[in-house]
Amino acid sequence: MILFYFLLNYTISDVRVNARWTDPNLIIQTSGLKIGERFQESMLSQAIYNLNRLHLFNYIAIDTSIIGDGIFIDINVEEAPFLSGEAEFVGNKNIKTKKLKKKTELKTGMVLTNQAIFTAKTKVAELYGEKNYFNTEIIDSIIPDTLNRARLIFFIKEGTPLRISKIIINGNHSFSDSKIKRKMQNKEKGFLRSGKLDRNIKGGHRKDKGIL
Repeated sequence: MILFYFLLNYTISDVRVNARWTDPNLIIQTSGLKIGERFQESMLSQAIYNLNRLHLFNYIAIDTSIIGDGIFIDINVEEAPFLSGEAEFVGNKNIKTKKLKKKTELKTGMVLTNQAIFTAKTKVAELYGEKNYFNTEIIDSIIPDTLNRARLIFFIKEGTPLRISKIIINGNHSFSDSKIKRKMQNKEKGFLRSGKLDRNIKGGHRKDKGIL
């Protein structure tokens, strides 16, 4: 508590930036930290939040030091590279590259933050899931150059499509298992896929809907 009160009596003497590519003035202005203002601890978390909104960095850290009656602030960032061309896909035998590019929405010149790459991988996995390749492995590789640009390659190991061994139905008191199974899109010994049981089953007292 004493330290916090102590910090409230300091003003910001200087804001310095450690960045390789990004304009330091842009970082300082975006952070909201201003020389001469009275320092408050909440300024640091707000500055990190502001900088994150630029979607340019994979890492942001802010250090402070006290010299005399002033606070000196150092902003350290790790810039994410820009995509130098279209994303590349290796190992995709069952889904065309064109479809993968459309799904991931990665465009030349966009910033390849860790979050952007993770989102793209998730979309690729979802597309393979729709094709019943639920156990597909996706590994990303970034090849940087000297101008903060990079190639992005996704190495894909397609799994084996899953088949349904047996369908077990519980709680069916009004209908036989075979009658329910005939109404299902998924079939025993067939490939697993999304399916709905959404038709009337004659002989019952109500219309039931279910999702497998």
